[in-house]
Amino acid sequence: MLQAQHQDWRRPTAELHASGERDLTETEGHFRPLIRQLIRKTYVQKDRKMSTLVYEIISRQKEMVFAPATPEHYILSAGTPFDTAELVSNRNWMLHFIDHTNRRVAFALMPDGVDLGAAPFVYAMQHDMAQRLVFVPFETFLTLADQLPSPSNVVFVFSIGRCGSTLLSKIFGEVPGVWGLSEPDPYSQINHHRHDYDLNTRVDLIRATTRFLFRPPGQDVTTFVAKFRSYSTFDMEPYFLAFPNARNIFLWREPKSWANSFYMLAQMLGSEQDRNTRAFLDFRWKVQTAEAPPALYARFDDLTLERSRDVPILVALWVASMETYLAARDNGAPLEAFSYHQLNDNREATVTRLLAACGLSPTHLPAALKAYERDSQEDSIISGMRNSMPLSDAQRAEISGLLAGHPSLNLL
Repeated sequence: MLQAQHQDWRRPTAELHASGERDLTETEGHFRPLIRQLIRKTYVQKDRKMSTLVYEIISRQKEMVFAPATPEHYILSAGTPFDTAELVSNRNWMLHFIDHTNRRVAFALMPDGVDLGAAPFVYAMQHDMAQRLVFVPFETFLTLADQLPSPSNVVFVFSIGRCGSTLLSKIFGEVPGVWGLSEPDPYSQINHHRHDYDLNTRVDLIRATTRFLFRPPGQDVTTFVAKFRSYSTFDMEPYFLAFPNARNIFLWREPKSWANSFYMLAQMLGSEQDRNTRAFLDFRWKVQTAEAPPALYARFDDLTLERSRDVPILVALWVASMETYLAARDNGAPLEAFSYHQLNDNREATVTRLLAACGLSPTHLPAALKAYERDSQEDSIISGMRNSMPLSDAQRAEISGLLAGHPSLNLL
């Protein structure tokens, strides 16, 4: 498990002293933000003098398509000098992923005419179509982002996964003046490494990430929609702080229907024998909850057993996600909830409420409803799950039994 280091974007104290720069740990009061900006500018100037490099992508190597991007997924050419100012001026340079090990971010050059907003999953399109990569340290990234405007209307979509969030993205895609991205890696990586950075650092990274990702193909876009992977639900606070005026949507799904969908998806990850080893189940829990405490999982499964079944972890994941949402809601989090059932069975009323919640005109309803005319995940990387087997009656009964002790989660 990752150890909580509570680091911020600054370099370690010893390194600062070695470079002749001041350690800010004793700096307090109103001058701290100003000093941060001055140090960031110093880093950018040094970065340019050291000549940031750009790399051609020679080949790609990614075994698990769902995995967030890392430098190891690419074979790169030798680097050539690059001016980081181009990352601001050239909209084809899109933020791709965060390399936490080396405290830097990666930008990918996309071909002319490619609209990442049309991708069911941004991380898959970027992996397949990126032409070049540029890496810049966090400090340079944050300073460059200060040169970019924030969207005037931001919509963040949190969910428990497999609950209509891709359809929701398509609905927004039909509305004039709205552009969004579905599951870009940087947000996912900030959340998954939430134990490695303090809250202020995550807020800074989210703010900079949003500014760099807001690069719609047209100039008449005022609303940016960012749909996250499901484990972002376990770290919502930095989003609320980074964009206090953002509209925040939460999507959920009834437990048996949700479990069935995830069960069918899990069959794409391997056979029942392979995916139900304790090592893989523990890995799955860490990934899908951004390393939530295993004690939450232990309420539904014996974690000392070398093997288990699909149902206990599915129930544990659903309960942990919903409890996290309910706790945030009860503490006053600015969230508007929608269910998969509402989105599919009560379309006009639900989309009307969705438009209102996101500050969009009800006159866009006819356009938004066009999203229902096609499969939102057609030709996507998970469309193959249609060939998977659904839950059995016995598995559904097991879900009911495990949930019996959690009546407060009956949201229907």
